[in-house]
Amino acid sequence: MEIIISQPYIKKLTFYWDGTNSPSSNILIRLTVPGAGVHISGIFRGEKNNNVSLVIGIRHEASSTQSRVVLRGLLCDRATADVKITAVLQKGARGADAAIDAKALLLSEDAKAQLMPYLEIDEQEVKATHRTFVGPLEEEELFYTRSRGVNEQEAKKLLIDGFLAPVLSSPYV
Repeated sequence: MEIIISQPYIKKLTFYWDGTNSPSSNILIRLTVPGAGVHISGIFRGEKNNNVSLVIGIRHEASSTQSRVVLRGLLCDRATADVKITAVLQKGARGADAAIDAKALLLSEDAKAQLMPYLEIDEQEVKATHRTFVGPLEEEELFYTRSRGVNEQEAKKLLIDGFLAPVLSSPYV
């Protein structure tokens, strides 16, 4: 899917992917005029032997453009996820601002995720950041929550809800 944003406003997009109804997705966003922007929020989920494959590309083709990508993933059983997010700040995109924030929570020992942020910067005076995380629930967080009188199942639910909160309560949604 290709989306061209040719007006000086922020387009907000929200997605949900899982390995059963959308095994792969390829999204390209082009920001073609000064002031154009996109805010993408999404959750990807895999269970059983599902594989979730996502490719998101954002091309900053004009000055003062903005992109935000906030993704959270939950993987259990033997599910896998391959997520590639690319932000290209082309020549002529002075003042562009790109941020990628992608995290995956592994809820079983056999679940796997590969998150690949990529920034290509061909212009001066831009801002570009990325951060990723792949791992299980933190044992210390589980212990702390349980020490407050919460059973293990409820503690896991609270921690997962907190993990998803940046997408569910995102100002970009």
